[in-house]
Amino acid sequence: MEGIAGIGLNEFWATVKGYPSYFLKRHFLVNQVNAAIRGALKAGLKPAEIVVADWHSTHHNFYENQLPQGIILIRDQENKELENGIEQVFLVGFHAAAGTGVRYAHTFRYAIKTFMIGGKPIGETTMWAYNAGSLGIPITLLVGDCFAVREVASLKLETICVETKNEKSTPSSLSICQDIEFAAQQAVAKKVTPLFSASPFSVTFSFKSSKLMRDIPSEYITRRDGKFLVIESKTAHQLYDVFRSQIYQYLDNKILRYKLARIFKKWL
Repeated sequence: MEGIAGIGLNEFWATVKGYPSYFLKRHFLVNQVNAAIRGALKAGLKPAEIVVADWHSTHHNFYENQLPQGIILIRDQENKELENGIEQVFLVGFHAAAGTGVRYAHTFRYAIKTFMIGGKPIGETTMWAYNAGSLGIPITLLVGDCFAVREVASLKLETICVETKNEKSTPSSLSICQDIEFAAQQAVAKKVTPLFSASPFSVTFSFKSSKLMRDIPSEYITRRDGKFLVIESKTAHQLYDVFRSQIYQYLDNKILRYKLARIFKKWL
């Protein structure tokens, strides 16, 4: 959602469910996802051939009745879905990586300070390109902010990109929807080479909190490398699964304990 047109580079709270600005701007997400769907349908795909993963935050940002009839909507296991005959991927709403100087910038979780492949800081856009690419699946369309578009450009992929905003402005959602629909129609037929990744595949990352760095169980990582943590797997697809399950679980448990401790402290 952070990479959706109509949400400014520093409108962090508009992306957080529960805040008034989120409910005011959530429809931008729905409209731009539907624009990508319309383009794919115009290109000849049938509704049952399109899977939409509601991937942002709570995974409950839009509902079946807001999508064209027959579209498959999933709320989790989006990575496993890649193994079920997916031929190409559209990334919609992708955004700046951790360390970028805009309020909503992050890579997977805001608790993560740095996320790198081959010593280079990257965002979710690049990780998804490697993830799908390791299964031979190309990213044919990217809809996102200028930082996500630059990531794709650095990978030298033939992916069609629609830039939703930059450091100076964000176009209207209506004009972007027209661009997305046209780009999606072209992307369905475009031949894009999947992003190759060597085996084994590894990522290096760190947390903003020294306590999180210190307390992470050794079984959740492959090794420590100075101030960084390293996870290594046979493929990028497998690594993504491990990272999403183990690291997310670790962070969720820690954050829950922190919140409970604050609540009890107020009561005492």
